[in-house]
Amino acid sequence: MTRTHGGVSPQHPNPRNLTVARKHRLLRLFAILLGLALFIGYFAFSTFLFSPTEADFDVDVAGLVPRDVDFFVARGELAELFDPFPSLAVEQELEATEAWRTLMESEDARGLDIEGARAALDQVAQQLPGGLAPLDIFGGADLALAGYFRGAKLEAADWAVYGRVNWLGKLGAELLSYPGLLGLEASGLSIDLTSGHPVLSGADLPRPLHISRVRDVVIISTAAEFIDDAGDLAGRDSQDSFLLSARYHDHIQQRGEQSGGDALEAFVDLAKLFENLSYDGAWPNRKSQDFLPQFLARLVQLADMKETVGVVDFDGGLALDVHAPLSSENLTAFQTRLYRQRGFDRARVLDAARYAPADTSLFLYLQGDIGDLLREAVASMEPAMRKNLEDLFRGTGRYATLEQLILELDGSLKNRLALIMRPNDYPDDAGGPPHDNQVVPAVGLVMWLEDGDRIVNLRDLIGGQGARFGLQGRHPGEQGYYSNKEAGFSTREFWSPLVPGTGVIATVNATPIDEEVCIIANSFRMLGDLLKRYTQGGVGGSYPNLANRTDFVALLDESLPQANLLAWVDPRSAGPYLREWSDQWARFAVEVDWVSERAKAEDQVIAQHYPGKRRGRLTDQEQDAVDGLVDPILRALRERLEAEQVPVLRAAKERQIVYGEAVSAALFMLAFDPRALDASLRIVMPLD
Repeated sequence: MTRTHGGVSPQHPNPRNLTVARKHRLLRLFAILLGLALFIGYFAFSTFLFSPTEADFDVDVAGLVPRDVDFFVARGELAELFDPFPSLAVEQELEATEAWRTLMESEDARGLDIEGARAALDQVAQQLPGGLAPLDIFGGADLALAGYFRGAKLEAADWAVYGRVNWLGKLGAELLSYPGLLGLEASGLSIDLTSGHPVLSGADLPRPLHISRVRDVVIISTAAEFIDDAGDLAGRDSQDSFLLSARYHDHIQQRGEQSGGDALEAFVDLAKLFENLSYDGAWPNRKSQDFLPQFLARLVQLADMKETVGVVDFDGGLALDVHAPLSSENLTAFQTRLYRQRGFDRARVLDAARYAPADTSLFLYLQGDIGDLLREAVASMEPAMRKNLEDLFRGTGRYATLEQLILELDGSLKNRLALIMRPNDYPDDAGGPPHDNQVVPAVGLVMWLEDGDRIVNLRDLIGGQGARFGLQGRHPGEQGYYSNKEAGFSTREFWSPLVPGTGVIATVNATPIDEEVCIIANSFRMLGDLLKRYTQGGVGGSYPNLANRTDFVALLDESLPQANLLAWVDPRSAGPYLREWSDQWARFAVEVDWVSERAKAEDQVIAQHYPGKRRGRLTDQEQDAVDGLVDPILRALRERLEAEQVPVLRAAKERQIVYGEAVSAALFMLAFDPRALDASLRIVMPLD
């Protein structure tokens, strides 16, 4: 009889369960090993490279720049300018403009080598891994350049570049401490670590480069002091940095915030720059023989500026704001008086702009002491011209000196004036003054009057002695001084063949609303036009004026709240008559030394017709005969040179006009103060 045990019979293990159990144990082991590896790797990475969780530098990169640098340039969100690097984000719109096409098809582009620069940048970008662009790694968010001027050449300056980087940039900066891993020796580069940070040299580097990192900011510098200063400033919350300086706060940070924070920031210590370059800062040139640069040099001088600081924004054109402290001890007595005068505000400009037609090419508004300005203008003339002018007015019997005339004008005029220039599309008057065929714009000068009777007496004095001042009528015996009516106001016209293009200077004294003005123009029709613009130029009226233009008002609102000088330019309005003028300019600009060419031609003619004789030793009859033979030779030479040079000169001028027409409007304002100058420039460049 067989015996059996009670309970459950024995079971054999399930192979599938054993497999799952083993996998779980392997996964747990793998997870433990992976966690251990990550733990060790994290600490190893943090120890030898950088902490993956470290915070970014929490203020602007200017917080790592020493306060006493000689120059500083920076821009935020630099990567937004490119799509992709190095192509500009607006490249397609830019290429569609006539100005860009003209540039790329011209010799100007060959001189700039734009395509060569693009190819070099493309080559740099292609060498980066993973399709990354240089700005993806370095400086795409914030990039700054700062430094000190050293010696007589700009390339001798010590500088540092500060750029925010991503994790790959951090890694690259830290790996420089392990040169064997990068294989830089194959490129001819070497790294020195004895100074506590990598110093890169060799290959084509003109100077060793010191490299360091403060959190997400990498510093590349030609001098170790920038590296030391950056670490010190970071440890002291940027105290004594350029970021916390008064100049940065007042003239960069506040103005940059108005543009959205992406403006180009700039500062230059001009005194240090001029000292190192041994440059006297004489610009504009006070010793120039030309009137305009000498007169401007009396108004403002670069050498008087200690530094410049400001911002530049390129959104839809250009917006520039600059502040320049002055060395007041260098100012002339005239500059000191001029700079102390209160400037004009927005309302005063808009009132003056009501005189200007909406298609005005140039509107210049100036506020300053008229007597002082006239004295400086006279002093800027050539001595011979100044003497002739003084003799001219002395001959009238009323003025012994030009100073007496200036005193009378100073007592007659208020301290402001406006210059208006527009296309001269007024119909020619068949019965009007004879004139040459020069292409000129219509020009008007508006002056506000203190005593209009003095101006009336002065113009009657000139008109009554017309022959003395070169006036002449259409018919013999006429003195060339006429009275007419325009827009309901009495006008006076001075006819003279010396006035280019129109042959007339027309004037009117008028009180269109509440202030008496005197308007002087080179077209009698322009007088009436300016007055109608002021009195009938409201929005939607028949005579739109500059004050109605939305772009003028918008730019004025964005510019300085108060200034002493304003200039508005509309290149597209000026384009048509500049094209007409360019032909006569090109003919005038033909380069030839006529004194030398005449001497050469005379020598040839004398040798052929009067052998044995020499130039300057001929009889009057012989000289007349030589002149008769030489003149046709010189005319033929001029015709040949014009045929060769005029088309080239005209084409160059046409390109300049096309470049200018890329701008639809520009407004410049300058505010004077004995302590500093402030300037603003607004340029609208629509990519249409």
